Amino acid sequence: MTDLLTIAERSDFRLTGRTDEVETLCAEFEKRWPDAVRSFEYGRSAEGRPMRAMLVSRCRSLNAAELKARSVPVLMLQAGIHPGESDGKDAGFMVLRDLLSDPASTLLNDIAVLFVPAFNTDGHERVGRWNRPNQVGPEETGWRATAQNLNLNRDYMKAEAPEMQAMLRLLNEWDPLVCADLHVTDGADFEPDISLQVEPVNQGDAQLCKIGVELRTALIDDLEAKGSIPLAFYPDLVETDNPASGFVLTVYSPRFSTGYFPQRNRWTGAGRDAFLEAVCDTSSGYAEYDHWFDQVDREQWSGLVGRGARCGCGGGCVEWRGDDFGLCVVVAGADGGCGGDGSR
Repeated sequence: MTDLLTIAERSDFRLTGRTDEVETLCAEFEKRWPDAVRSFEYGRSAEGRPMRAMLVSRCRSLNAAELKARSVPVLMLQAGIHPGESDGKDAGFMVLRDLLSDPASTLLNDIAVLFVPAFNTDGHERVGRWNRPNQVGPEETGWRATAQNLNLNRDYMKAEAPEMQAMLRLLNEWDPLVCADLHVTDGADFEPDISLQVEPVNQGDAQLCKIGVELRTALIDDLEAKGSIPLAFYPDLVETDNPASGFVLTVYSPRFSTGYFPQRNRWTGAGRDAFLEAVCDTSSGYAEYDHWFDQVDREQWSGLVGRGARCGCGGGCVEWRGDDFGLCVVVAGADGGCGGDGSR
């Protein structure tokens, strides 16, 4: 199966591919497993590049409406929002290939995986050796911002970038119950090799937070059992550029992915590999994705799709409609409830 190896694997993890590799691998996956993989373009970047997604499942449907009607949980893997942080893209192709090629694996039988390998496509093409000079590999990386110099992980609410507008339309169509968003620490190194900030835990409805805590605990336990040293939050410094000031847990606003998904009454986890922990071998990213699959492949998640992940107010608060940019408006169900904004 050498035709499905990533450039990272072929180069002993010295290199990472660009958007042409994303196009090639997605096409090859679909060709190899036509009943389990659907590759499609969901938008165009500011410079006109195709934005590619891949839906992977063995539950006999690759259609968003059918998955929702059958209460199949959708797990989204979002990679490449910051192209210098290539672990999520390479690890995503690797773990999906291994799952699809393993006849004994049942992880894809009851869930669907929506994989976005290179969210910031223009940034992936602005390649240089010194874009992230303090990071251990790959030899060349993409650029953090878009061609319009916008940071997509600050754009979820204002949706200024065409890339974010396309992403929010994608979210409205597929409505993933859980989103795993993989990053690399941007210049800080810690003893833990991976941090994992799950929400709703520190924000959002109490009932959803309870499930978020259970999810986070299970993921951390799984990673520890595999030899990682995971941290259950992202360790921001109390004082920027002063490690002696200690760490603070930041509850992120909805302009970030970790703040946006709780506003949709959905779960998310932002995983960040330590940039000096042999980052380019993608091992932490692979392990994290593997554990996300394992945790979402549970009966409780299909139950949540079936009855809706409610905010606890008694209304149908997960029923929402999107505007032209895909921004969601939460509306109460016929049985009353929060009145439309999730508050009580």
